Amino acid sequence: MMIETETNHKSAGQFAWCAERDARMRSAVNRYLFTQIQQLRAEQVKLGLEMVYSAARVYIEFRKTFISVKVDHPTVRDRKNLAMLETCYKTENFEKGKTAQGITYRLFRKRK
Repeated sequence: MMIETETNHKSAGQFAWCAERDARMRSAVNRYLFTQIQQLRAEQVKLGLEMVYSAARVYIEFRKTFISVKVDHPTVRDRKNLAMLETCYKTENFEKGKTAQGITYRLFRKRK
C-alpha cells in the first residue's frame, strides 16, 4: 500500500541557495548508506517518472532512512502509465508526498 501525504513548507527565502547546497552535500554523504541495488532502483524510478510527468526537474535525494525521488512542479503527461507505475510502487511500499513544490516518492531502506 502506498501512503500518500500532503505537507506545507515555507520558503527558505534568501537562504534558499544555501539550503539547497546543504541538501546536495547531505545527499552525497548519505548515498553510501544504500546498496548499489537500492541506488539503481531509485534511478529506475526517476526514469519512469520522467516519462510520465512533464516537470521542471526530476532528481534523487538520499536521506538517512530513505531515498526520495522528487518531481518539481509536475504536469501529468501520461495518466495511463502513471497509474501503472504507481500500482508497482504500491506493491513495493513506497510513500508519495505532495507539496506546493511538487511530488516526492520515498523508497525506504530495508532494516536488517
